[in-house]
Amino acid sequence: MKMDSKNLIIVVLIVIVAFLTGRNFSGQQKANSAPAPIDPKIAVAYKQKEVAKTIRENAKDIQKCYLSYLENKPEMNEGVIKILFKLRENGSVESSEAVSNDFENISFGDCVAKKFERYYFAPPPIGMNRNILHELAFKTQETAEREAKERSEQSALPKILPVSPQ
Repeated sequence: MKMDSKNLIIVVLIVIVAFLTGRNFSGQQKANSAPAPIDPKIAVAYKQKEVAKTIRENAKDIQKCYLSYLENKPEMNEGVIKILFKLRENGSVESSEAVSNDFENISFGDCVAKKFERYYFAPPPIGMNRNILHELAFKTQETAEREAKERSEQSALPKILPVSPQ
C-alpha cells in the first residue's frame, strides 16, 4: 500500500497526539504511575541527616527570631516550636507554618516559619511525603551550657557492664 504525503502527515500527527496524550498505539491509556511509597527508614534518615543539616547551617538565621523575642524580656524564655513545611521536588520550601508554639508570642513562631521558606534542602527521595514536621527547642545560654556540662560529665563516667551469674 502506497501512502501519499497527506496520509503520511495524518499518521505522524496521530502518533504525536497519542504520545502527548499518554496513549500507546493500541489505544489503551497508560497506567497512572505514581511513585511507590519509600521505605520509612529512608524517610527517617533523610529527616535526621539532610533536614537537620540544613537547619543547623541556618541556625544563626533562626536565632535572630529568638533574640528578637528575648529583647521584650518575656516570662517564658525557653520552649519548643514545631514547624510544618512542605518541600518541592527540588528541595525548596513551598510553604511553612508554626503548628505548635510554647511561647506566648505568636509572631516569634511566625518569624521562624518565614525563615524556613527561604531555605533549600537536599531534594527529598522520590515517593517520600514532602510534608515535614520539625521540632526546634529554644534554650537560654545558661541552660545550654549546663546541659552540655552534664553531658560531658556523664560521658566521663565509667561504663558498668552487667555480670552474668556463674
